Amino acid sequence: MASDVTSKLLVVLATLLALLAVGWPYFDKSFSSSDKPCPLLYVGRSVKAQHAPMFTTPSHLSDPARARSPTKPEAPAAKAMLVDGKGAILVVGSLDQARAFALGVVPGSWQVPSEVREVDLRGGFVMPGLIDSHVHLLPGGLALGQAQLGKVVSREGFQSVVAESAARVQPGGWLLGGGWVEAGWGGALPDLAWIDEVCGELPAFLTRMDGHSALANSAALRAAGITGATPDPDHGHIEKDPSGQPTGLLRESAIQMVTRHIPEPTLETLGEALQLAIQHALSRGVTTLVDMGRFPFSSSDPQSAWRDLDLLLQPAADAGQLKACVVAFMPLSSWPRLASKIAVEGRGHPGGRLFWGGVKEFADGSLGSKTALMWEPYLTEPVLGAVDGGAVPGAASALGSQAGTRSIPMDDLAGKIRAADRAGLQVAIHAIGDRAVDEVIQAYEEALAASADPDPLARNHDEKNPRRHRVEHVQHISGPATIARMAAAGLLAVPNPLHMPGDVSNIEKLLGEERSRAGRSYALHSMTESLHTSFASDFPVVDLDLLESIYVAVHRKNSNREKKSRTGQSEQTEECVVDGWTMQESQL
Repeated sequence: MASDVTSKLLVVLATLLALLAVGWPYFDKSFSSSDKPCPLLYVGRSVKAQHAPMFTTPSHLSDPARARSPTKPEAPAAKAMLVDGKGAILVVGSLDQARAFALGVVPGSWQVPSEVREVDLRGGFVMPGLIDSHVHLLPGGLALGQAQLGKVVSREGFQSVVAESAARVQPGGWLLGGGWVEAGWGGALPDLAWIDEVCGELPAFLTRMDGHSALANSAALRAAGITGATPDPDHGHIEKDPSGQPTGLLRESAIQMVTRHIPEPTLETLGEALQLAIQHALSRGVTTLVDMGRFPFSSSDPQSAWRDLDLLLQPAADAGQLKACVVAFMPLSSWPRLASKIAVEGRGHPGGRLFWGGVKEFADGSLGSKTALMWEPYLTEPVLGAVDGGAVPGAASALGSQAGTRSIPMDDLAGKIRAADRAGLQVAIHAIGDRAVDEVIQAYEEALAASADPDPLARNHDEKNPRRHRVEHVQHISGPATIARMAAAGLLAVPNPLHMPGDVSNIEKLLGEERSRAGRSYALHSMTESLHTSFASDFPVVDLDLLESIYVAVHRKNSNREKKSRTGQSEQTEECVVDGWTMQESQL
């Protein structure tokens, strides 16, 4: 009889836990050599593995806090939950149920805590920690201490921020920062005089919000040896005035002509930036970050991702200093090195907070810099001319001369994707323009066809090696057929809702009404309806503000604005969007 009662109570308890855990991502054991899970977001193969990192004291009861399953919004809100000293959630239900379990009144299979402390959250809402599936962790941490230009609305405001930041630069240093977007002050592009007038001989380098354009002052151009006679690099552009002199604006690979001369931050500085970025993420409710590395934002060396993994992330994990989970992606070109690392070390650190197993590459640029690769030309003066060759202004191509730029030859990209896929690695490709998205899908389709196991469903549920290849940003698409192809290939879409407000004022000017309409640009509804979709911020391209991102994805406007994007489709439910920050992130 007692056994029957115990069994029934355990069934009830499991049901309560399911209100919070149902549908949440399961993080496969094969991804890590440890059975220790990430806090809250990734759970193991049993309920007891679920963690809640927001509780750090020995054991807590919270009341009348509310907990609700993101996948079952109709379920009644819980009033309390019990958390053990390691952060594992033991009970979700009523206050009486949680108290009874904590005091040992209800028998169970878990160890009863010896110390219980009640914390009244005064009606606060307890939510799952969020996963940001595309960030640049160290550039974000560094940016928090640099010139912040994201809210600037005039030349005067731009120069005020620059002057204030310049006063803090140490002798021999550079003024660094970014986040500017010309739409903030009416659309006129800045030039080097904006910086020279307040910085003098101090070299300065300020990236546009998308990271695909940057503004350098005269001192920085001199340090890089860039003059009116300097030719454009492959897949990049040095903007020049009518007299042939550089204006200070650099696009795509031309950015690296300057960044390679910027002093590399010390290991100590990078360590501080790592902790700043993680703390910033935790303060915004983000407990897992998928890191796409520093290149090309604050490093001209694509191998910087490996140095950061070896010299920063792994030592921090060894010391127990990673307060959030970090999933590190390496450059696609280095897939053999990552495959070798996995063969020796597995796919994660034994501490359960650091993982690896994915590779990343760029297929094109960005809309704001007019370097996203499109099937049809932009409607304004092009920045980059060639589509299939080098970035030469005015050069002819099969599509005219205004359709954007390709960051890597397609044959090269497709070959590396096939090789990485055969090695069992997850591949993530940046693709913003509609042509770039289509070409990346084609490369994945070819890799899938050549795979020993071409069935997407079987591959994505393979216990030994689960993987789902990713298309990062997916900002512009050719139409519904693009979504259908992604679904058939089992691909993961990783869009960035907070990019949308920055594009609202320019998107129709650049692309015209047809390509800006619903279903062609920021087709978030189509993606969430038909695809596995994991939302991301792309921090520090935009702020790591996932609650604002959820609002934008649902309402197609900022929470403090009235203007909607013409790119929006029918509004989504909050549950659908939250799903993209929690449950769908299991596909990482």
